[in-house]
Amino acid sequence: MKANLSKPTSHVVRIISALLVFAACGLTTSSLATGPGTADDARCLVVAISIGRSSDPTRKAAGETAMMYFLGRLDGSAPTIDLEKTVLGELGRMSQADLQTESQRCGQILQVRGQAMAGLAKALNQLAAQKSSGQR
Repeated sequence: MKANLSKPTSHVVRIISALLVFAACGLTTSSLATGPGTADDARCLVVAISIGRSSDPTRKAAGETAMMYFLGRLDGSAPTIDLEKTVLGELGRMSQADLQTESQRCGQILQVRGQAMAGLAKALNQLAAQKSSGQR
């Protein structure tokens, strides 16, 4: 079952509104996505936008953080991507079940990267402590 865009729900309208804000900020470019991970990252961006539109402040903050992360991945892997066309295309192909499945997949990606950042923070703190105590 495809997401029905002929009768947009408030959820779909909010996602499209967020995408239009991206477009207004000049975050789109002229060519199509070609990288193998581009569609996956675009799907994660759709999920993140959805979560970022939550009225719950915790979910909203998590969604906004995820939006920036997956936008960065897209910019890094496909800097000339037509962001609007790519993300709207993925949105049009995604059912509600896809959104749920992608939410889990994308959440795992964020969890792994979050653990890596926590490890980096620990190593930096240890290095700072060693330097302040005169150890090398």
